[in-house]
Amino acid sequence: MFWAVNPMAYWIVRQEIESLDLAAYRAAAENLRQSLEREVGFPYKTKCLHCGRPQAEVKYFLWVKTIDCRNCGRPMDLFPGHPLAGNVRHPKNVIVRAACGQLNETSDRRNPGFRAHCQALLTLSGPAGRNKCRQRLLRN
Repeated sequence: MFWAVNPMAYWIVRQEIESLDLAAYRAAAENLRQSLEREVGFPYKTKCLHCGRPQAEVKYFLWVKTIDCRNCGRPMDLFPGHPLAGNVRHPKNVIVRAACGQLNETSDRRNPGFRAHCQALLTLSGPAGRNKCRQRLLRN
């Protein structure tokens, strides 16, 4: 594959980094990384569900709106299926099912079908819609 390089952009970057002290740059970058880890790293740790490591690094978070169930008081997701990737840059849509955390690939986002590992119905809809919530118990 041939990649076209903009000669002006190449020249500018080369001029900017030509006299770069690589060892000092690496040391400064590591110092910055450690400083950020100390200041804001704590929310990006969790217990690994596979190996049990208590301080595993988090790669992604899914922020999900919840509401307390009127019947039992426990929080429930307003949207039980979470789209993680669309079929624009990824070959298929990827949906995370809230009840189990499993990733599921599907060609049709509107009718995603069934979960690969247990054949439960996948859905992106939940009890919330149009600024209202019809409460019901979500089944696994």
